[in-house]
Amino acid sequence: VQVFATPAGTHGFGWHYDLEDVFIAQTAGVKDYYFRANTVEADAPFPPKDFSGYHGETSPLMTATLVAGDFLYIPSRWWHMAICKEDALSISVGLLPPGFTFPN
Repeated sequence: VQVFATPAGTHGFGWHYDLEDVFIAQTAGVKDYYFRANTVEADAPFPPKDFSGYHGETSPLMTATLVAGDFLYIPSRWWHMAICKEDALSISVGLLPPGFTFPN
């Protein structure tokens, strides 16, 4: 579980993907989310050295504007980023795939 307090006109992270499924609850403010399927690094070891593979992505770009009270689901390994339209507070909950264990 992570809490993000982000000022208007900024973003917390650039394009990236997470190993876990991510559920986002927008509790205050407005954020524009951008996301797309990962067809270039979907099976790559995690964590990646960097997220530069995004530049080769060609899957369709999707967007969603979240306001207080909205929720968004982002599947595991999907590319995503968000830009705040207003000062915002979001709660992100990540769930690892069933049976997943971290390598030693």
